[in-house]
Amino acid sequence: MDGWTAGAIARDRVVSTATVRSQIRSILNKLGVSSQLAAVAMARAADWDPAQ
Repeated sequence: MDGWTAGAIARDRVVSTATVRSQIRSILNKLGVSSQLAAVAMARAADWDPAQ
């Protein structure tokens, strides 16, 4: 939700960019959406707070 690229997340978490992209695809599939923008919209609509 913070707008990080897959590459930035990979560097921060010390994993490969391919791993991050795979995880993103898995999350989108589980949510039943086809884009990261749609996933963020779902999270915001649900008042999801990743800090909790």
